[in-house]
Amino acid sequence: MITCRNQLKDIETYITILSFLKQEPRKAFELLYKCYGRQFYGFAVKNWKFDEDSAWEVIYSTLEQLVSKLDRYSFESQSDFDRFAFKTFLNFLRQRYRHDSRLQKAEWVSLEDISEGEIETFDIDDDNIKENKSLTRLKLALEQISKNDQELLLLRAQGFSYEEIAGLLSIENNQLKVQYFRAKERLIKRYNEIDL
Repeated sequence: MITCRNQLKDIETYITILSFLKQEPRKAFELLYKCYGRQFYGFAVKNWKFDEDSAWEVIYSTLEQLVSKLDRYSFESQSDFDRFAFKTFLNFLRQRYRHDSRLQKAEWVSLEDISEGEIETFDIDDDNIKENKSLTRLKLALEQISKNDQELLLLRAQGFSYEEIAGLLSIENNQLKVQYFRAKERLIKRYNEIDL
């Protein structure tokens, strides 16, 4: 587990970092860097085989995200804070890894190097047509429901908790599950009404 305790003096804990977020976000960024920068770097290079530049890009993205979002959360202890920081870092690592993997799989070919006989034409199969129709219906159905319902459904689909959604949308959490269920029902109803 990556922790901040070994990197800073006892006074400079997560409480200090949180206190700098609003008044001096740059100082909060520096403290986060001192706490986690080298440890995150070692983890990315050793465990994920990232090169130096990619590792630092992920680290800076993580620290920027932490500075912009930390004030929305409360932490009971340093270990809770450490876990949250590490979890955020892991999410950025995974995103970068997926992105890099997709780029490596793509094969770039110059059109000038291909003769006309090598170019294949593709027939669109029925599965792709059905999928495209489904996506089109879903998009149209989303456009027909209220903006609040859209935001609630899309945030929930992205894996945000009800508590996080309540904070992001500035609404109370006490009836959010019910609102989500009703929004989903309205979306399904609109989806089923659309005929393509």
